[in-house]
Formats: sequence, C-alpha cells, structure tokens
Amino acid sequence: MMPTYYITSYCNKPHRVVDGKPLKHECRVIPPTALRAEIRGEFGIAMDILAKDKPRYMRRGVNE
Repeated sequence: MMPTYYITSYCNKPHRVVDGKPLKHECRVIPPTALRAEIRGEFGIAMDILAKDKPRYMRRGVNE
C-alpha cells in the first residue's frame, strides 16, 4: 500500500504521492513516478525520472 505522503530524499520534506506536490513548503513538484520509485528503493530510477522531467515549483505547497 502506497502512503499518502512521502518524505523524499530530494528535500527531506513530505510530498503528496498522488501528484508530487510539496506539503507546506516551497519546492519542486516531484513526478509521482519518481516518488513511487524512491518508495520502492529504486533511487537510480527516481533520479533518472527527475533528470528528464521539466521542473515545476510551488511557492507554498499544499496544506493537506
């Protein structure tokens, strides 16, 4: 079962798994496929996905 939020190694803060949006912090929106790969321990795959993705940023993130 996938968690609702995941503290990613990208910023050490939580991101919503369903859409990659940061929770209550300014950060990059992380592709959900990269988050799921990191949750499974597939860090190389997660890094590849991030490298190929066009970065999008959110100023405040989502509240919940």
